Amino acid sequence: MEILFTMLANPEAVEEVALRANGFLNYLRPNALLDRLQSVNPSFSKKMTAARRRGRFILLMRLDRSTEAAVEGKLVFWVGGEDAT
Repeated sequence: MEILFTMLANPEAVEEVALRANGFLNYLRPNALLDRLQSVNPSFSKKMTAARRRGRFILLMRLDRSTEAAVEGKLVFWVGGEDAT
């Protein structure tokens, strides 16, 4: 299975690299898993439904901890998505 993680600064950055004409959504294989590790607004999440219509699966992930926790290997990920994913 192809898996792509994104951790970008804001919804505009994700939109720029995902949804433009040569964005990564055009190159992900069917049944690929896209893990988004940034906060986005609800209207942007609706735009990403285009990925699901193309047979890609999306998990929304959020980090809960600090840089110190990352160094110590103690990051916590909150993950949401459809049960099948």
